[in-house]
Amino acid sequence: MNHSHDYESPEAGQWEICNQQMSNIRSYEFDWNDEGASPPSKDVLRQADSVIQKLQESRQPPPTYCLATDEGNLPTI
Repeated sequence: MNHSHDYESPEAGQWEICNQQMSNIRSYEFDWNDEGASPPSKDVLRQADSVIQKLQESRQPPPTYCLATDEGNLPTI
């Protein structure tokens, strides 16, 4: 019996958190921070998705968190 599907690495859980954070960021609208900030542009979101995909494909550790800034940037740390 193969139980490999029962094991989830800590990184898998962190990737799930990162993906959820990105999903939340995609739903941001104008004034998402109650200080008049615009949401990240589609181009910035595409770039962030590309970086995240490349990290996953190369088996790099996931970012600690993904967040949006007031300036519309998406640093991943």
